[in-house]
Amino acid sequence: KKLIVDKAKGSKAEDLLEEERDRFMSLNCFKHGSTVVVRLANTACDLKGTFNSETFPTLAMLDRTAVGKVLGPDNAGNMKTSPFLKMARSPDEELELTCNGISESFTVVVISQFSEEDYQEFLQNMIPLDLLQPMKPSTE
Repeated sequence: KKLIVDKAKGSKAEDLLEEERDRFMSLNCFKHGSTVVVRLANTACDLKGTFNSETFPTLAMLDRTAVGKVLGPDNAGNMKTSPFLKMARSPDEELELTCNGISESFTVVVISQFSEEDYQEFLQNMIPLDLLQPMKPSTE
């Protein structure tokens, strides 16, 4: 949601994605296998277009197949042809990615406050719903 608010205030999407990439890489999310949370709240963030770039390949991060190709050191060789290598900000980060790949515990979670009845209508043009597994929280 922060990206949408910042863009509405006049920030360029490219600058926002570079900032996110810098934060993501400085936290070593791939190396440590972090759970990355995309919190949409009640917004329909354009992850298919506006907020997807070579610098921060949001769609690839949501694609379990793309991530799976570079999981762990055994698959690190695939990193050279993956969209994730362009996230590296330095030769050292490139080396880390090409030697170790992405931690097998790396995950991405997208959270929305849209109702079960409405989420597809609002999100289908903005988010690759075919790559996600909808879940309805329960208090039971």
